[in-house]
Amino acid sequence: ITGDNGFTGLRWLIPMDFSIQAKACFDWVLNIMKPTDSLIVLNVLNLKTPTYAHDIVVNDRLKRESQDNLDEMKKIANDKGFQNVEVVCARGDPAKVVCSYAVEKKIDTIVMGRRGMGNVERFINGSVSTYVLANAPCAVCIMGKAIEDRVVEEQQRKEDKALRETLESSDSENEDRKSTRLNSSHDQIS
Repeated sequence: ITGDNGFTGLRWLIPMDFSIQAKACFDWVLNIMKPTDSLIVLNVLNLKTPTYAHDIVVNDRLKRESQDNLDEMKKIANDKGFQNVEVVCARGDPAKVVCSYAVEKKIDTIVMGRRGMGNVERFINGSVSTYVLANAPCAVCIMGKAIEDRVVEEQQRKEDKALRETLESSDSENEDRKSTRLNSSHDQIS
């Protein structure tokens, strides 16, 4: 497949809401992507129509934060050697925007997380992943909710390890100080 920009390979789309699952999707795609592949990271803001000045300020802040996060993700992908990376902050119904973007950009695979909503919540709010799975024009890979548990456990292990190392380092420094004091006391006595 040759893209409009001369890149060959697969076209990946990651709908990004900056949740643990979505970030895990980003990491996973970067691990399996080839340098000739294309990646689009798409954040869709479902902003309410401003009715008060406060709404405008909140919407602007959300857009700015989204773009900053997307720019950081692009930098991470570029630093890993992937040059055909596009980040997009769009507005609208996330499920519909993801599907229309997949059609427009001729996406081969959408990789996305799912929130693990219950039946009542899904009925009331709808599910972006269910809609995309049913309506996307391409393959859809959905990361299960359990990925969040694994990521949280891994983060906890890293934090525990860092704490243990800090405590061990502190204990070692305390032992060195005691030893130095004992030696200097011993030298003064002699």
